[in-house]
Amino acid sequence: MNVLTKLDMKIALWKIEAKKLKDSKAMEMKLRKEICTEIFENKQSKFKTEYKDLKLESNTTLKLDETMWEIYKQTIDRDCVELMAVQYKPALVAAVMKEIDEDSKFWDLITEQPAAPTIKINEKKEAFITLG
Repeated sequence: MNVLTKLDMKIALWKIEAKKLKDSKAMEMKLRKEICTEIFENKQSKFKTEYKDLKLESNTTLKLDETMWEIYKQTIDRDCVELMAVQYKPALVAAVMKEIDEDSKFWDLITEQPAAPTIKINEKKEAFITLG
């Protein structure tokens, strides 16, 4: 006889809710894109509007071709406004950080913030839990 624990029951319920949420999120995104496409009429850049009881906002993500930028910035003056339009933010490289001594002052610069936990269904090893 297969006895289900409270944890097994929670996991089974979570799997059902996670599937419903995934489907619901996909449908919401599909509808949101269709609605915004109609209302914004394919306008680009940042655009805000209202429609009935809705506030809608469209953002366009801009990406810089870094290879072309490196070539281009050699052709412009150092005080050119185009140089000010591009900023680089420091980013941490986890693989390299593993090589830093634990007593390094570098670690004083780092703040840890716990991320939300994740749970994924291992499709290959999914155990079927029967209720009842």
